[in-house]
Amino acid sequence: MDYIDIFWVYLQVISAIVAKGVMISYLFVGTIATLYAVGFFFVTGITIFDEGKKRDMPFRFKISYVLVMLALLPYFYMAFAKEIINLRLNRKLSALSLAMG
Repeated sequence: MDYIDIFWVYLQVISAIVAKGVMISYLFVGTIATLYAVGFFFVTGITIFDEGKKRDMPFRFKISYVLVMLALLPYFYMAFAKEIINLRLNRKLSALSLAMG
């Protein structure tokens, strides 16, 4: 083995470690975002798709929403990052518009 082969093996090991660390970090943040979104749903009844307005939902849909969110949101939270961040803001704006008239 020459130095080039050792370098490539070293580079592959380092890239595998970095990729694993990035994936673990991504899933950790996704889990926190999921728990926030599901917790917000339990407290207020507003989903990330409701735009701040509580809608009537049958019990089976509520269970389905929670199960799907717990299963998929840790992986796909970046697609819904804006909605997750705006959950509280949308609720406050909705309450303000109801108070105004």
